[in-house]
Amino acid sequence: MADNPETHSRRVARLRKILPALALVACLALVFGAAPDIGQILGQRGASEVRNALRGLAISDPIFEGNLSDDGRTYRMTAKSGVQTSGERIQLEAISLTVSPAAKAPGSSLILGADKGFTLDADKGELDVAQQVVQFQGSVKMSDSYGSRLTTQTLNTDLAKGLLHAPQSITLQAPSGTLQAEALRADTKTLVYVFDKARFHIAPQEGNVQ
Repeated sequence: MADNPETHSRRVARLRKILPALALVACLALVFGAAPDIGQILGQRGASEVRNALRGLAISDPIFEGNLSDDGRTYRMTAKSGVQTSGERIQLEAISLTVSPAAKAPGSSLILGADKGFTLDADKGELDVAQQVVQFQGSVKMSDSYGSRLTTQTLNTDLAKGLLHAPQSITLQAPSGTLQAEALRADTKTLVYVFDKARFHIAPQEGNVQ
């Protein structure tokens, strides 16, 4: 016997409530059937998969600015391009760094950037944004307005503290001569420069050569 209109309406109402739930169950069944290990979706790999999805984020002509230690110096670093590698690390290409002079510092023709600041160029590098630490690589060239010029292949810098570390051989050319060393550690705030196995060739002053 056919249902009366009232009974039919009640069945339609029940179906309207049940069908969305059935659809959700069917969807979950498909998900669990395709990936029995729920850890692959929501487990320990979840955070790393999210980070992997963010990797490769490209930045064109990035600019980074900040304070170099607490002595009033500032820095401005530019690059041709940048790519986020992981977390807050960014791989940079064709880097240029400019550091302003300190408010008060003794001048020197040998110590780079003692009171005039300095500039640095490198082929590439990696920046840790949170720590303000940069590893410059490739052809690294650092110079100041006195004519001093430092070259090396790797230079690690702590921009927040004004610390430099060149773990490989360096060459420092200055008006007073040429210095070569196997490594360098420097604090640009206190002007303490430690050279490993350094050799210094004094340049003859003009007018003293006969």
